Amino acid sequence: MNVMFDRRPIWWPVIPGGSSGIVGVLLLIGTTDAMNALEFLGRYWPVVLIVIGVWMLVVRRDRSRSS
Repeated sequence: MNVMFDRRPIWWPVIPGGSSGIVGVLLLIGTTDAMNALEFLGRYWPVVLIVIGVWMLVVRRDRSRSS
């Protein structure tokens, strides 16, 4: 089956598209607060990825125990 033609909704493109949109809007605004927000995001995005990874592992473990 061709993966490009699936009837299920595909939600994952919202993540990179949304983050690119947020960064673009902050760059367009260009104020000091917007630049501070970008600096904050640039500094702490690895922590957010680690938290998401741990959360995914916990959810997966809970689902495997309930099966």
